[in-house]
Amino acid sequence: MDALARRQHHAPVRVTSAQRHPPATGYPALMRRWGLSMRRLVALVLAVTLAACAVTAVTEPVVVIGKNGQTLRGTATGRMNGDGSFSVTDGQLTCGGNYNSLSMETTINAQVLCSDGRKGIVTSTRESSGVAGHGTVRLNDGSDWTFIFGSAAANF
Repeated sequence: MDALARRQHHAPVRVTSAQRHPPATGYPALMRRWGLSMRRLVALVLAVTLAACAVTAVTEPVVVIGKNGQTLRGTATGRMNGDGSFSVTDGQLTCGGNYNSLSMETTINAQVLCSDGRKGIVTSTRESSGVAGHGTVRLNDGSDWTFIFGSAAANF
């Protein structure tokens, strides 16, 4: 059989159902395939986002030093929802407070309350990393303290 005859007598090409009707692509098709409605998808995304925000926090060490050499150690924790907190102690005296951890300001002021009834203002200056820095504490009895937080406090 010559080449022309072979071309005319070739076997028919079979076309499968998948070739005639390729699967749909994109988000609507994936949602149908996974059995998700738009409402369920939005609820799933919202739940994952809220869970990430509730769990995500950064905790750094803090060291506070008084003029008399009294040293308090503790931590400062910033959470993704903006609830920042700090607490330091020397085993007898404990001081702590809250701050806005979402603030983009270099200098942050916060109130502090101590277990002996003293209270005051913390002025904290962050380094460019946002997770380290230094500051001062002025209590209502006139005492001034200095502090460091971040990696320098961990090595103190």
